[in-house]
Amino acid sequence: MEFLIRSGIWVALCAVALLMAASRSMGVAPTAGLIVVTGLGTVAVYAFDRWTAGRGSWPIWVACGIGAVIVGLRLPREAIAILAGVCALAVVHARLRRFAWLKPLYIALAWLAVVVGLPWVMRGPGPLPTVALPIVFAILANVLACDAVDREAEAAQISPARVYWIARVVAAAGVVLGIPDPAAVIPGAMLVAMVRWPVTRWWAERGLDGALLVGGGLALVLS
Repeated sequence: MEFLIRSGIWVALCAVALLMAASRSMGVAPTAGLIVVTGLGTVAVYAFDRWTAGRGSWPIWVACGIGAVIVGLRLPREAIAILAGVCALAVVHARLRRFAWLKPLYIALAWLAVVVGLPWVMRGPGPLPTVALPIVFAILANVLACDAVDREAEAAQISPARVYWIARVVAAAGVVLGIPDPAAVIPGAMLVAMVRWPVTRWWAERGLDGALLVGGGLALVLS
């Protein structure tokens, strides 16, 4: 388990689960290319973030990044544009994170662009799918809750406990707004994971992030 977390594979599994749940909701069969680029890209982005913070080594993000680029270049132009935007955001993340209340928003939107945006453009022209709402609220709640645990960003300006409560409200809103889409279980799983406070970093890495994986899996089963 420790290896999955430190390598970024755990978070990548969460992203793939959300991608597959969103694809199922839209009636799109996720291609192997979508799954691989989402998994490798997530590992690369999070490894790059740790490397820039002096907590990781460069071979992981370089290798995964190259793999994601090779696979990603075979996707449609619209998908490539989404991936390029997310990569650009990852590069400037270290600077943007200084704007405390902006951080949860752009991270949630980056995740939304990948796990919902990619299958959306693969499906073809059409309105933004309803699955986007519960997923973006679940991710936003996750970022807020993890910031509260780490006492950083917005949680460094106000009480971490208050930020954690905000995360609970966001998750609850995601459930309400997501019904009747099966993806409403994703913010629901986040809400269950946030029952207790205070929590440790151990639970944030396993329970809070794992709630996205569990929620995505449940959404797949219910779709």
